[in-house]
Amino acid sequence: MDKSIRILAVLPGMWARGGEISTLNLLTGLRHLRYNKLYFHAALKQSLPAEMELHMLPRFQKVCRDVTWGIHGPGNELNVSLSSQINDIQPDILLYAWDKSIPQYAPDAKAVLVVHGIAPNDFDGYDDQHTDAVVCVSRFGAAMAKIHGIPGGKIHAIPNGVPKANGINRRGDWNIPERAWVWCFVGGLTRLKRPNLLIAALARREQPEYIIFAGLIDGFMMLDEYATALGVRNQCKFLGHIDEIGDVYHSSDCLVITSVRESMPLTMLEAMSAGVPTVANNVGGIPEVIQPSSGLVVDVAKEPEFDKALTTIRRMDAVSMSQSATICWFQHYSHIIMAESYLRLFDQLLQGE
Repeated sequence: MDKSIRILAVLPGMWARGGEISTLNLLTGLRHLRYNKLYFHAALKQSLPAEMELHMLPRFQKVCRDVTWGIHGPGNELNVSLSSQINDIQPDILLYAWDKSIPQYAPDAKAVLVVHGIAPNDFDGYDDQHTDAVVCVSRFGAAMAKIHGIPGGKIHAIPNGVPKANGINRRGDWNIPERAWVWCFVGGLTRLKRPNLLIAALARREQPEYIIFAGLIDGFMMLDEYATALGVRNQCKFLGHIDEIGDVYHSSDCLVITSVRESMPLTMLEAMSAGVPTVANNVGGIPEVIQPSSGLVVDVAKEPEFDKALTTIRRMDAVSMSQSATICWFQHYSHIIMAESYLRLFDQLLQGE
């Protein structure tokens, strides 16, 4: 495919949202494949958050020719900076999410709506007249797109992909015994993610184990108090946001996902790339990825089933699970494979197929 095509990605700029991380992974994969006319715009609802400026934007700036941002709110459907950027670069491909007004400002581009979630509002960006394709990050998400009335011919299931999560073992830094069994929980500690279920399961365990929590805590969860009340506060390590997420995986034995809903969680793929197995709730696209040789899919709301899964994975061969997880990531879920899949779609759109 012609490497001179111009690709512009436009997303709301909300720190650590899966959409931003997934888009960054895609652009990084495209850059690795020597596509270098890449552009990014963060369409913000308010002034630029400090976290976005300090952590995310520099990462986009490493792979993109131009990175811009601006306020995008009521009465101002598109920020002036984005309009100017579109006029300057004349993108061939426009990747966007959530806001159906965006493709109208780049009428000559092929507009691709990328749906990272499965909630009803995740499909609000679809405009039958201006959207050329809809990419869902799991087959489950693609099925949901059909339910929301999007024509099947426009729907494409392209799984998320991630770079290899490199890192080091930092158990000593986090006061975790080297020989202890360690679970990790990565992502926002919110009601939808239900980290409280893992804390409760830890309290039911017969032998001392630890949990590394990497993510910002929703204050309403009161997880510190909850862990204290259950007598496991010292075994719960709340790290908050951490840039070196690979260190978390390389300090853990197993990732746990207890979310109410997911499409294709990046944490699961990151853990696989680091050779870490996963115990996950049976929702969304998770069963499409996890194999019995590298993880378990269960109903985490059922305590006996959840507890049995945690015990079972501890008894499985760690080396074999690690190898299976890494091979699965390498063959199906790397950011390079994701980028190649998107390029095939771009080629079809530009060729008018």
